[in-house]
Amino acid sequence: MNYKATLYSEQFTDGKVSVELQLFHGDLLIARHDSGSVEFDLKNAKLVAGGFDNNMLYIYPDHNVTSPAILVQDLSLLKEISASSNEIVRQKAMQATGIQKKKKFNKIAGIILIIVFFSGLMSIAFTQSAGIIVKLIPVKWDEKIGELGYPSAIASMAPGSTKIEDKYVLQSIEEIKNRLSVSLKNTPFKYNITVLKSPVENAFALPGGKIVIFTGILLKVDSPEELAGILAHEIMHVEKRHAMKQIVSRMGLSVLFQVIVGDMADAGSVILEVGSELLSLGYSRNMETEADKEGIILLSNAGIPADGMIQFFKKMSENEKELKSMSWLLTHPLSEKRADELAKIYKKYPPLNVKKFSTNWKILKSHLK
Repeated sequence: MNYKATLYSEQFTDGKVSVELQLFHGDLLIARHDSGSVEFDLKNAKLVAGGFDNNMLYIYPDHNVTSPAILVQDLSLLKEISASSNEIVRQKAMQATGIQKKKKFNKIAGIILIIVFFSGLMSIAFTQSAGIIVKLIPVKWDEKIGELGYPSAIASMAPGSTKIEDKYVLQSIEEIKNRLSVSLKNTPFKYNITVLKSPVENAFALPGGKIVIFTGILLKVDSPEELAGILAHEIMHVEKRHAMKQIVSRMGLSVLFQVIVGDMADAGSVILEVGSELLSLGYSRNMETEADKEGIILLSNAGIPADGMIQFFKKMSENEKELKSMSWLLTHPLSEKRADELAKIYKKYPPLNVKKFSTNWKILKSHLK
């Protein structure tokens, strides 16, 4: 019997491809239309049954890998594997089946709890306030979602990109990040920045504090203050949990269900299903305005003039028509009016104890070429 599935790998342009599977002497035969067939060894693999409707099979290449290689939306494959003549493979399938049954029981119990304790919340959730739900979700879930979403986000946005290891570049960016981080009040997040060599003109923050900067946008930035403005804006998206609110708005109470039952594996399946869409969810106008205002306040507290942030936004808005290919504009729509609003906010929150950065931006750019 053939099964339709999704094969995940960084080598693919979109991070994944559609394939067909067939069980063959205890191993999976994977058929791709573009490159023939390959065998996948199930003896060393990890099988996890789950998904919100208990209809998915996640196949990991081994027990030490957190991202599955194969996603099958048909548990008939698991039943067929359970009848395999290979004892090791059969035991793995039986174990996955047992875990699935346990998950079903936990989910039922969790849903009952939700009905009892959150019945009043359900109507609110779908109509006006994903923010209320997000407050019920521990911040550790932001971190988990950020981790799970990172590979597919990079695979879809900049396949083939490589990490920058240049000490001058990393130390310069770390200096900016540290200035901003220490100025955050009671933040539950630890910020970590990865710089990737790619012409993609973008920088983004995933839930939980993982920030990615592509060299394409670093070459567009003309000062450490401009980059500080970009990072302050992205950090405030994380602090205000904007991405989490968008995910909950899009998926209803699904995420909350998994949090209540404490099923980490199924929470991971949320992001695998969303995949690279995590970046394309976009932010509402109110979220962008909030990140603008709070970003400027953060710059002020860190002793960094917001002129750089405003200058970068104005530069981008002035060239918006010519720079439609710039991916940062796709996730952060600009306008001259918005840049003017930033200037008004800046007047209300002038920087405190201004300190210059030690970075020579021209030298930093030379290290990127």
